[in-house]
Amino acid sequence: MQRITVVSGDGHVGGAIDAYRPYIDPAYRDRLDDLAGEEAGNLMLAGMQRKSMTVPGVYELGDVSPPDLGGDVAKRLAVLDDQGIAGEILLCGSDHTQPFFTVTNKVYPAELRAAGLRAYHRWLADVISEGDGRLFPVGYAGELLDMDEAVAELHWLAEHGFVSVFLPGYVAEKRPPIYDRSYDPFWAACADLGLVINLHVGWGMPQGLITKFFDLALTPEGKPVDTDGFDLESFGNMLMEMMDANNEDSPFALDVGPRQGLWQLMLSGVFDRHPTLKLMLTELRADWLPATLKILDEHFAKHAQHLELTPTEYFYRNCATTPTSPHRVEVQMRHEIGVDHFCFGADIPHPESTWPHTREWIRHAFAGVPEDEARKILGENTIRFFNLDSTHLNEIAARIGPTVEEVFGGIEIDQQFLDGWQERAGYLKPVEQVNAGKLAELLEADFAHVR
Repeated sequence: MQRITVVSGDGHVGGAIDAYRPYIDPAYRDRLDDLAGEEAGNLMLAGMQRKSMTVPGVYELGDVSPPDLGGDVAKRLAVLDDQGIAGEILLCGSDHTQPFFTVTNKVYPAELRAAGLRAYHRWLADVISEGDGRLFPVGYAGELLDMDEAVAELHWLAEHGFVSVFLPGYVAEKRPPIYDRSYDPFWAACADLGLVINLHVGWGMPQGLITKFFDLALTPEGKPVDTDGFDLESFGNMLMEMMDANNEDSPFALDVGPRQGLWQLMLSGVFDRHPTLKLMLTELRADWLPATLKILDEHFAKHAQHLELTPTEYFYRNCATTPTSPHRVEVQMRHEIGVDHFCFGADIPHPESTWPHTREWIRHAFAGVPEDEARKILGENTIRFFNLDSTHLNEIAARIGPTVEEVFGGIEIDQQFLDGWQERAGYLKPVEQVNAGKLAELLEADFAHVR
């Protein structure tokens, strides 16, 4: 019987510091040594996350979680095969630090961030060239200090296998909001090149916010501080709380803050000027969308009569969502969210990912879902939205994908697994209650700027 084609809309990739040396401008090569402390801090944080999510007898994340998969394509493909995943959208982010340009770095000058970004793009292009047509990278928008250079980089990305690019403003700094018309050449190039705009959790954070915590526990060389009375365990707990997306004070909080990019892009009128431009919401959950779109429709009707469509209409024409490690309630809400606009994400290699039980996760989450709807969410929607090669991915799935019987044959999941999935990714959480007051406050501020 034909297997299910599973494509993850949220995988993560990044190399160790030395991986970028051959790719970075020689003028900045020595500056890579400045990343040693950040590298140690990020690896320390990743270890703490995995240790905190280990459930003895079910999974030992501290021991067997996928190691750095960035440059080891054979190992990455072996993990995908084992998990039944035919293809993977790859976004920036791994256990390692990145070369200067993202929110997990310290504060660096714009020219150094730009050099690191170009190095990352060129390293990743070489990585995916060995990926058997299964790895589809997402570029980083960068500083847009020179729009001609930014557009030229978009052309380079499209020519080298990239299918998407981050929404500008991922790193917060003094720059125009994204509804400013100065971004028009960027949107036009993305639309013409078929590059999907990607809005990922953490959008709008400043550099240095995370690394300042590393400075409390590590020397500049990345060694543990030697201070009497320093409690590394308490420090780790504090750091984990800061990184918790369920903590409303966290910069990674899954509330209306990082989702603001959705309606700001709508408000910009860019979907009117470029009706083929696409926006993917990644790792921002999905159960909030129906209620939020309703509120957006009400406020836009009062303040944004210049637009051709309502926010709901823009969403279903131009947008989709990838709520990684999908919650059971999100699958149950698939018709409210939109079956054709709901994509699957495994979030490998992050600790909250579906690994190492992707097949079991799918089987439990999609119990009772009609096969045609499950096929759309698990792979077909991602293939269509990013314009991937369906023939090739279906051929891969015919070899490694889960069978129809495997997905729909019914399954009893040990409660330990469910408890672990809940701890790691909130799998059993109820529907999110949208903070209508905070949403309205942010909306009014945006409307005031575009009037």
